Amino acid sequence: LLGMAKTFDKFDFLKLFTLILFLFSFTKSDDFLFWTKLQRLNFTDFQGTVIKQDSTNGETYRLGTISTSIDVRIRKEVTSTIFSINAGMEKKQSWIRNSGDSVTLRHLQGSFDICEIYARKFRKQIKSVKSLEEANGLYGFLSSQKEKEQVEYENANAHDKNGISKLWQDSINNRLKSLDSFQFSKIILKLTK
Repeated sequence: LLGMAKTFDKFDFLKLFTLILFLFSFTKSDDFLFWTKLQRLNFTDFQGTVIKQDSTNGETYRLGTISTSIDVRIRKEVTSTIFSINAGMEKKQSWIRNSGDSVTLRHLQGSFDICEIYARKFRKQIKSVKSLEEANGLYGFLSSQKEKEQVEYENANAHDKNGISKLWQDSINNRLKSLDSFQFSKIILKLTK
């Protein structure tokens, strides 16, 4: 897609971006789990097929994988554009080898929490954009930052006996708390383009 994007002009790219988001909005909700403050991950949320090799589809920890993304849905109104922005987990792409392995579950919850941090950053920063093109650029930037942090998280916690170190857990909790005013998914903007 990146190679193809070079042949599109800006208008075509925006149409493609909007179409992808529109089509993604029809994903079965049973297959996609949104992050919530009140509900932590549980073993039944992991419905993917257990694989033996590391996967590039998600973050891999010794005995499990979680596939996360920032889900963005856009609805155009007469005078505004409504964005719904959520941290999500693809249940059928995520797995835990041994049900009952609370260390792996705790580790994967940390990955999901990191995704929520970046969804909140997107909600905070999107308020300053003036067009769908700017929103798309911001989405790409924050998604790449999220992926970079997920790699750092994996490298730092892959062998932690608790699944996540106290340093990382405290950092995640503090950042979620500092972004608490951006926990709600709906953002209404008046875009000029």
